[in-house]
Amino acid sequence: MPIGLRIVVSARTLMQVRLLGLALFAIAFLLPACRDASGTVYPGWRCAEITVGAPFSADALNVWDVLAVLSGMINPFTLFSFLLSFTDRFYGLKVALFLSSLLFMVCTWAFFIRMRMLPFPGHFFWIAGALVLGFASACMMHANPRR
Repeated sequence: MPIGLRIVVSARTLMQVRLLGLALFAIAFLLPACRDASGTVYPGWRCAEITVGAPFSADALNVWDVLAVLSGMINPFTLFSFLLSFTDRFYGLKVALFLSSLLFMVCTWAFFIRMRMLPFPGHFFWIAGALVLGFASACMMHANPRR
């Protein structure tokens, strides 16, 4: 498979894929996302809030906190990918954002394993939404691109 392979779709299909990804991603923040070892269940919005605030906490950051912060980077990367998906320009940036998000997903799962956390439906919606939006941005293009 050659590098730079893109899937050509109609503008309508691309918009439907974008909206599906955005819906999955947004719904994830309202659903229970994970449960920690003590049994506390966190909704998606709380997980996002924790990962944003982790670098500014009074405690010293350890490697596991860094994994949490990296997993939180999926949120801005996905939203930026969504915005970039409306143009056929910046292909390299779109691919870099998508690949970075994939790496950060692995960081999320490593954090979950280390901290003995159990993913809930919100986590799977979040991952699915990020994958769909990243894929739509990096791998799909309009059948009749505007130049």
